Amino acid sequence: MSNIHVHSARTMEKPTAPNQTHTGIAIVWPAWFLGSTDPQLHCTALFLGNTETTPFRRSTIENILRWKGNDPGPCRVTGPALFGKERNVPVLTIENPELQQELDWLARRLAAYDVVSPSEFGFNPHVTIAKEAAKPYFPHFIQLEAPVLWWGDSRPLHSKHQTAVAA
Repeated sequence: MSNIHVHSARTMEKPTAPNQTHTGIAIVWPAWFLGSTDPQLHCTALFLGNTETTPFRRSTIENILRWKGNDPGPCRVTGPALFGKERNVPVLTIENPELQQELDWLARRLAAYDVVSPSEFGFNPHVTIAKEAAKPYFPHFIQLEAPVLWWGDSRPLHSKHQTAVAA
């Protein structure tokens, strides 16, 4: 699905904490692969803006996600790549036919509430890996869980990473 741009006049919501370090809003699939050490590993489905300027309420997105709790399952890693304007962000490109279907469903539901991604980039399934965690080893598959909302510093993790962080 390409970019859909709809503008909303809904009530703005300020950041949840005055000293938060992240202000982005995104719907992501938390990710994990054997040997991964980055608990924030994820595949971004939709970037939705910034907590300081958002024209919609957090609860709107959370309610939509309650309807879509499907695990897309394992994704085949198609290779390493570099993304970003300067081609300096290491990623693993992934493939799973269900991801585009999930994204299309989410985009339609969000558009019904005048919520759309302001991103100028189309969907290109990948998992960003931390530069310090980039290794010559790449997995064959990455496991994604059901989509979650990342709102500022509130970032639910993949259950396998939650277990490792709690230990």
